[in-house]
This record gives sequence, C-alpha cells and structure tokens, in this order.
Amino acid sequence: MNAEVPFHSTIRRNHANQVIGVLKYNFSKRTAVYAQGVYQLTNRGATAAINGTFGPSDGRSQLIGRIGVQTSF
Repeated sequence: MNAEVPFHSTIRRNHANQVIGVLKYNFSKRTAVYAQGVYQLTNRGATAAINGTFGPSDGRSQLIGRIGVQTSF
C-alpha cells in the first residue's frame, strides 16, 4: 500500500510575494506604449512561476520585463 501526500497539501505550505509595475504613455487616443515589470519571491523549497512565462524559474525568485505597443480599435 502506497501512502501519497495530496497535491493540495503541498501547495498550502507554499506562498509567494509579487510586485508589479506598469508605465503607460499615450501617443494618441488609439495608440500607447507600455513597460511592465514583475518580480516574484517564494518561500524556501518552492520555485517562482509567473503566469505568461515559459515555465518556473530554477530558484525561488523570478523577474520579467515586457515592453509593447497597444492599439485600440
């Protein structure tokens, strides 16, 4: 008989702190540029994983930056 630890009990012990910053500049009514930065730090034994990235980091922190152009129709 194998005793397995339920997945949700492993997640319950993990936590993460995340800081997000966004700067946006409007060129016109329809066009804007933006810069975004996200930093995440997890507790020991967990890996950081920010949504929208290719996967979790190798350690307990992760930093991403993104720039883009936004056009509204």
